[in-house]
Amino acid sequence: MLRVLILFILLLASPLYAQDVAQKFEVKTDLQFSENPPREDSAITYTVRIEWWGADDSSIKLIPPNIDTKGLAVENTAVSTESMPSEGGKLKQVRSFVFDLVPTKSGEVGIDAFPIEYIQEGRTATQQIEVPGRSFRVNRKPLNIPWIPIGIGAGLLGLIASITIFAIMIRKAKKEKAKLLDPNVQILEKLAALEPLLKKNEYQEYIARLVREFSLYLKKAHGLESTDLGIVEKHNAFSDDDKKLLTKIIEQLTELKYSTDALNYTDVKEIKRFVEQFIESKKAV
Repeated sequence: MLRVLILFILLLASPLYAQDVAQKFEVKTDLQFSENPPREDSAITYTVRIEWWGADDSSIKLIPPNIDTKGLAVENTAVSTESMPSEGGKLKQVRSFVFDLVPTKSGEVGIDAFPIEYIQEGRTATQQIEVPGRSFRVNRKPLNIPWIPIGIGAGLLGLIASITIFAIMIRKAKKEKAKLLDPNVQILEKLAALEPLLKKNEYQEYIARLVREFSLYLKKAHGLESTDLGIVEKHNAFSDDDKKLLTKIIEQLTELKYSTDALNYTDVKEIKRFVEQFIESKKAV
């Protein structure tokens, strides 16, 4: 009967003892962010701190845990041990598990709740300490715009554009200058200045001035010292078509210049067209 009573008392005491062991641990978790709020690829330190009262720091051995994370990569794990004396000769034993984490995505991330197993002196089976989970938000990594290379590139593009525009302007100015100095352009401008004579029906005066301007043009632009047909025929700078057209022009201008009959617009219009045709053909070259 006595043995039964002792066994009954031990059975009642076992839950109380287990409860006392379970309650002796204090669990603390801490998150430290290299940037606050945290963002993708930043550094995060997650610390799990286990504290209990005990005179011997080897009476309880904690087994380093593995943690499950969502949106976090575990880069490194470390363990530290402390014994902190207090009043009454008691010692507070501290074990800290430190995890270096890096967010791999933005939004809600977290660490799942997990157990830490430990072995208590005098017991063969392992027991567990429950560690609560943690969750938090991570911001998206800011867009890294390489302003310096962009600035340098923009500056080079601007310089190239400026040089190109400047070169185009110089080329255009040279063309304009060459155009102004082109005797073909100059003679056409002088012929255009004779147009008022046609509007006033002063055809004889128009022909006289046309002969003078065209003769000066042939001398200046083509080195033709005379409009004699024999000289025109021997001029090597002219093609056969040029010689034919120029011969026709010289003959008609001579006829119109010394004509005793009154000139009309039809006569003047035809010779004007031939002269402009000859000049335009040289201008194209």
